[in-house]
Amino acid sequence: MNFYPFIVPCMIAGIVFCVFFLTCRRLVRRHGDSGNFCCAPFSAADTSTQPRAILDARYAKGEISRDEYMQMKRDLRDEA
Repeated sequence: MNFYPFIVPCMIAGIVFCVFFLTCRRLVRRHGDSGNFCCAPFSAADTSTQPRAILDARYAKGEISRDEYMQMKRDLRDEA
C-alpha cells in the first residue's frame, strides 16, 4: 500500500493546527486572561496586593505567629 498521498495533507493539517494553537495561546497570554498559564502577565493591582496575599496565606497555614503576622502587615503598609 502506498500511503504517500496521505502524508502531505496530514503534514499540512498538523502545521496549520500548530500555528492556530500557538496563535491562540499567545493571544490568551497577551490579554491576561486567567488561563492558568505559568507566565501569564500580572496587572498592576495584582503586584501591589501580592505580598499581602502571600502574608495572609502564610498566617492561615500557621507558618507564622499572630505577632509576626501583625508586624509584617505593618511593615507592608508602611512601605506603600
